[in-house]
Amino acid sequence: MRKKLLFITPAIYANTSSGGLHVSLERLTCLAKIADVTVLTVAADDEAKNRFRDVQWITAGGLRARGVLNLLRSYMAGLPLSVWRNTSSALIEKAKEINSQEFDIAYIDHWLLGEAALVSAAKYKVLHLHNAEPEIFERASRNTSMLASIVLRREAKRCAAYLRNLQRHVDEIHLLSEDDKLCLASRGINHARTHIFLPSVESQCIHPRPFSERDHSTLFVGTLSWHANQEGLHWYARSVLPNISNAIRLDVVGGGADKALQNELTSHANVNMHGYVHDLEIFYSKSKCLVAPLLSGSGIKIKILHALAKGLPVITTTTGVEGFPSGYEGAVLVSDDPVEFAKIVRDVLEDEESWATASLAAQNYCRKYFSGIAWANWVKNSPAADQ
Repeated sequence: MRKKLLFITPAIYANTSSGGLHVSLERLTCLAKIADVTVLTVAADDEAKNRFRDVQWITAGGLRARGVLNLLRSYMAGLPLSVWRNTSSALIEKAKEINSQEFDIAYIDHWLLGEAALVSAAKYKVLHLHNAEPEIFERASRNTSMLASIVLRREAKRCAAYLRNLQRHVDEIHLLSEDDKLCLASRGINHARTHIFLPSVESQCIHPRPFSERDHSTLFVGTLSWHANQEGLHWYARSVLPNISNAIRLDVVGGGADKALQNELTSHANVNMHGYVHDLEIFYSKSKCLVAPLLSGSGIKIKILHALAKGLPVITTTTGVEGFPSGYEGAVLVSDDPVEFAKIVRDVLEDEESWATASLAAQNYCRKYFSGIAWANWVKNSPAADQ
């Protein structure tokens, strides 16, 4: 008899370029194969619901806006801002209501719906953390105004305190990287049953388009409302692009850019902004490399994995390769210096032989480490599996 599994997640979108949502889809896909799944979420698109027709979908609540007033309200509620924004009375009531279904396991995909997880009566609970959340706020506090820095550091502490409490109410914690495990452990989030499952990507591009048939261009992909992407692109526009010829085009793909970021990027003649794009294949196939200028953030960067799986060399910062197993050096070139970063871009776009070597290394690296075998084995032998 198949087990009953409650999958708790902030959002499920099949149409997305978000790395976090990609991982959520991966987890849900595997779990739906071995259990009768109910998804409790704040938001889901029709394509996701159509993809998982055997899943029971329950949506409730909504996402509150960021802002000073809501920050103060989150303090009054005793919750980190990110959790409070995703928590509503409608969501909590729905979580209580479906306890009547007597779930065998709750898979809590992301900490943002921690309050719903706490009221779940599932027999076994797994908390899946996509990032070392306190570290994200701590790093964001380092390159901003004094007031914002104080708020962000305080938020990092609130996140850590919340996660320390939440871990007491779950049976396992799942993480995406060893780096995240170390960051969280340094803040007292060190559950005895902590497992690391690297995300998986499909290496479908057996023979990438050759160097000679690609444009003289670079590619950036990411959600532009995300602080780490905004910060990185501002740095790239101000410090790296002035050292790169206008003959080298930068295609920026992703929605959510604010006016300041749009203005800064489009002030450069060699930058094209495309907004959200449903199918990224054309960009992966015509660009010569992916640039991922990240100065903050945490966890495995899914957009880098997607590029590598397509045979696309990647140029990034030390933050960009955090959590990656060793062996990426032939496919991922790393520099935190803007002048050196620009030189690497120029060299990659000019040297066909080196590009071909890096392209092959990228695919081999993905196949070796990001096949999803460890996660699939856990699912097969998990409390959710029909024993």
